[in-house]
Amino acid sequence: MEEALYREGARDTLIKRGNEHLRKFTWTRSAECLLAMFDDVLEENDRRGKAPVHTLPARRRRPAAPARIAARVADSFAG
Repeated sequence: MEEALYREGARDTLIKRGNEHLRKFTWTRSAECLLAMFDDVLEENDRRGKAPVHTLPARRRRPAAPARIAARVADSFAG
């Protein structure tokens, strides 16, 4: 904090770095990560037989497909 107050240009540098860091985070990326986590949980439940999702297709290694994962989540609660 002291550096940002007293060193010439430090404030501007910190603002620039903060804005660059902020660009890494988007609602879309956050949603994709959350859906991928749900997909991982459902896949693990499929393996352990803990949830009624065993008849659903197994996860393939590809980016999260929101509609597919949402359907699996809904089906697991409906069962």
